[in-house]
Amino acid sequence: MSSVSDQIRDYIQDHNSCTLPRWLKQNPDILQAVQTLTAQYPAKNINERVYIVLYGAPKQCECGNYFQFNTFDRGYRTSCGLRSE
Repeated sequence: MSSVSDQIRDYIQDHNSCTLPRWLKQNPDILQAVQTLTAQYPAKNINERVYIVLYGAPKQCECGNYFQFNTFDRGYRTSCGLRSE
């Protein structure tokens, strides 16, 4: 059986990332695994949780804040300031 991250990568390879939440609702075992794997992080939505599963934990800036999540395709901002992309 393939890992959760492999299953998600296979899905994203053939589909747009904006359909990811709907697919996860149709696959509750994968959704539960994603939620369990990312429980210790302050993720605000399911796309951010999936991003963490695929690409690792969010980074923190020097002040201790986590960088803000943009979108699944763009990832995290590069600093905690408002002008960062």
